[in-house]
Amino acid sequence: MFVLAQPSPEAGSLERLLSELEFNRVLAGAAHVGGQFEMTQFRRAIADGTFVWLPEELKVAIQSAYMAMATANGLVDAAAHHAKTDGAADAAMKRAQLPIGKAIKRLQAAL
Repeated sequence: MFVLAQPSPEAGSLERLLSELEFNRVLAGAAHVGGQFEMTQFRRAIADGTFVWLPEELKVAIQSAYMAMATANGLVDAAAHHAKTDGAADAAMKRAQLPIGKAIKRLQAAL
C-alpha cells in the first residue's frame, strides 16, 4: 500500500560537483603539481545518493573523471613522500584533464 519513494537529492549537489570538477580542471592544467585534486563533493554525492538518479552516461563520465583524479592523487602523495614518481604524478595530473572535461560537459548539459 505504501511506496517508499527515493528521496530527492539535496538541492545543489550537481552544482557543487561541477564547481569541484572545474577547480580540478584548473589544477590539472597547472604547470607543476601543487597539490591534490579535491574529492569532497564526489564523496558527498556518493553519500547522499546523487548517483542513484543520474543517467548512466553522466554517472560513468563523472566516475571516470574521479578515477583518473584518484590515481593522480595517489602518485602525488607518493611524490610528496620522496618516491621517484614526480614525472608520473605530473603526467597523471595532465591525463586527468580529458575525463574531467567530459564530466564537466555532461554535467553542464544535465543542469
